[in-house]
Amino acid sequence: MMNGYGEMFVIDVEKYEGTFKDGKYHGKGILHFLDGVYYVGQFVNTLKEGKGKLVYPPEQDIKFIEGTFTNDAPTGVFTVVNKDGTKKTSEF
Repeated sequence: MMNGYGEMFVIDVEKYEGTFKDGKYHGKGILHFLDGVYYVGQFVNTLKEGKGKLVYPPEQDIKFIEGTFTNDAPTGVFTVVNKDGTKKTSEF
């Protein structure tokens, strides 16, 4: 099982760069998805957990959303930054 820093590629799904614990994403990392979106932040047992940011590809209207994730989902108040630089808050 992988422990410490490393990279993992899951064919046709994603690429993860960051820390592992017992073979799972755990701690700080970056998770890249095939659609160009990537997540930068904290993981616990392969789930997005804690502070994080979802960054969207340039062709999207949203540049990124940032806030807290719980059990792999955004929770609470998030900052949404649009491609034109405008900011707003949204609650999930």
